[in-house]
Amino acid sequence: MTYNNFNIEKERAAQDGSEWLFGSQSPSSLYEIPLAERENYLPMGEIQRGSEDFADCASRGPVNYLAAEFSYAYKNGLMKPESKRWLEANGYVQDGRVDFSDRYIAINSGTTRQGNSLKAPLEAIRANGLIPKPMLPAEKWMNFATYIDPTSITQQMRDLGAEFSRRFQINYEQVSNGNFAKALEKSCLDVAVYAWPFPENGEYKRDDRPFNHVVLMFALPAYFVFDNYVEVGTTDDFIKKLSSDYAFFDWGYRVYVSAEVTPEERADTVTVFNVLSRFGLTRFFADFLALFTTRQAVKQRETAQVPLKPWQPTLVPPPAPTAPSDILPSDTTPNPESQVPIDGPKPAVSDYKWGTRAEIIHSIRVLCDEYGLSWAEKAEICATIEAESNFNTKAKLENKVSNGKVWSTDWGLCQINDHYHVGRGKAFASVEEILEYPERSVRFMLTCFEQGKIDLWVAHKNGSYKKFLKKYLTK
Repeated sequence: MTYNNFNIEKERAAQDGSEWLFGSQSPSSLYEIPLAERENYLPMGEIQRGSEDFADCASRGPVNYLAAEFSYAYKNGLMKPESKRWLEANGYVQDGRVDFSDRYIAINSGTTRQGNSLKAPLEAIRANGLIPKPMLPAEKWMNFATYIDPTSITQQMRDLGAEFSRRFQINYEQVSNGNFAKALEKSCLDVAVYAWPFPENGEYKRDDRPFNHVVLMFALPAYFVFDNYVEVGTTDDFIKKLSSDYAFFDWGYRVYVSAEVTPEERADTVTVFNVLSRFGLTRFFADFLALFTTRQAVKQRETAQVPLKPWQPTLVPPPAPTAPSDILPSDTTPNPESQVPIDGPKPAVSDYKWGTRAEIIHSIRVLCDEYGLSWAEKAEICATIEAESNFNTKAKLENKVSNGKVWSTDWGLCQINDHYHVGRGKAFASVEEILEYPERSVRFMLTCFEQGKIDLWVAHKNGSYKKFLKKYLTK
């Protein structure tokens, strides 16, 4: 049977340059399931159709895995007693397992008859939380319109989902298909495939027809997936074995639990903040917290059984300041989410120096002063730039898809992406402008910082900048 539930156009359009990317410093989930035990905690399979196909495979993948992680944490004492009692009291636990409503996420993420992107359901989970499966179930009699009807969601459901989000913080990362095997060591993956060729001796062989379906990849050797349709010749087997060279869409996602906070802990946080505000100590505390976080990260790396190699871009100076024409974006339409005018304060005469490393750092800090940044904020900017380019004003990083083709390049001191920020109507007219005028790149970053968009830089969003932070916080 062939499906059409993965909307590849919507997935590509959803990319805005702010995606968290999987790497060596990617955090583990609080409820991480060992690879060998994952199959035991997968939820009971459910076919994604009633009287019609529900086209919500993109929602079911992450929901199924979070159900598995929460069930594992519930059974193995990884969850705080208060959180466990709250899940039980609100109907999330059935027969000793935690399960969530696929339908709630399918509706909130904008599923259509053409399916959905991979990213939209993940963002819906992060923003709206999860509710118990029995609260908004699928029924066999439902057609697509009934299943996806937004009026099915009540205020009680929204309130419960919001409380879930306050108690459990869910995040996600994008994983390139070349890193699937490595990422599987941490968690399951939400991936897009062609579905399905007919299996041969219990294995699905590579098929290069268009990607049209989303499944949950959960185990090695490459690859075992949990599907929303039963295996051929069975009535209750939702697991499929794919060949090691099976074709996957360019990237997938891993979803994970990053924090668990009880109401008592939230109340304590508010109390502390109010006291600090009363005595004017919030800035001091923020500076101290940044230093403490850095020290904790260093301590964790030093005591880890397996040292983690920090992620850093490969810095290759371009052969000449002129950008090759074949890597400039053909689509010059600005991305509204990523276009940031460089509108900060500018001196009448620029005397910034960009020759030596010391001169570059000094110039960055002076520019930070112009923008009114605090000592801690200046340290944050310097650490981010060091993580991105190591203060190389000619740095170049090519971003490639699975077939090795370069789809965009990050340039210069602040690693400005040419697909999103270079061209007609965008922040930079050309790559030459980025390479020859580092001040403009720094001002671009500072403007983004002021607008709360510093996570456009991967080194900031994934936290890898923190390993450089301490030296800039020391006065």
